[in-house]
Amino acid sequence: MARLTYNNQGGILGGPLTNVATTINFAVAPNFATITGSDYIPLALDPGTATFEIVYLTAYTAGATTGTIARAQEDSTHWPAVSHLSTGTWVAAPTILDGKYPYNTPAGFIYNNAGGTIAYNTNAQITGNLTGYLRGGMTVASDNLVVPVAGIYLITAAINWPAWATPAASLAATYVYQNGSAIRITSQGIAVSNYTVIQCTTRALCVAGDTLAYFGYHNSTTTQSYAGGGQGTFMAVDLVSTP
Repeated sequence: MARLTYNNQGGILGGPLTNVATTINFAVAPNFATITGSDYIPLALDPGTATFEIVYLTAYTAGATTGTIARAQEDSTHWPAVSHLSTGTWVAAPTILDGKYPYNTPAGFIYNNAGGTIAYNTNAQITGNLTGYLRGGMTVASDNLVVPVAGIYLITAAINWPAWATPAASLAATYVYQNGSAIRITSQGIAVSNYTVIQCTTRALCVAGDTLAYFGYHNSTTTQSYAGGGQGTFMAVDLVSTP
């Protein structure tokens, strides 16, 4: 879910709006792009009057004079859903939530809970992930986190390798992949008598729809296992800057 904002967009309603209506009419079509997925545009109705109300425009097709709204958003106690006259006004303006940082910033966390195996000398994607959380329109597809908006994302991935008795001096690695290609690697030797968590952290400039995944690798001569659990085998992605 992404909160979409526009400058210099406002006007007159194209018809009266009851306190339960979920279709808004615009006298003149706004200059909004088509809303997709769970994105929305916050609108203020009758700002500066007793019938002030914040609604979310959740469905709209570019060039249309109607759209679908969710009523009484952000403060339904002080500003509940009320009726609006056909002469009522609307404006795409910042609300208190827009002044709070971060607000619904895209972020996601997935983790492998069951563990798995990786063959010798093979880059293997960590699969079987569970979702810890998704925010701001971040989604999961085929064990990839899919970013919803363009920007710079902070990515942290880790794999928890149990101790290897043989061979003791082998290396293991954690990779971060963007759109199917490796962009960062962290590697180290595996402890003989303890678990070793290999964490890889990087930043990536992404566009909407880019996929991010994490892979494991080792150069042991036999197939090796990694341990599950959200504390050691996971990937977290957070938007830190927009273009």
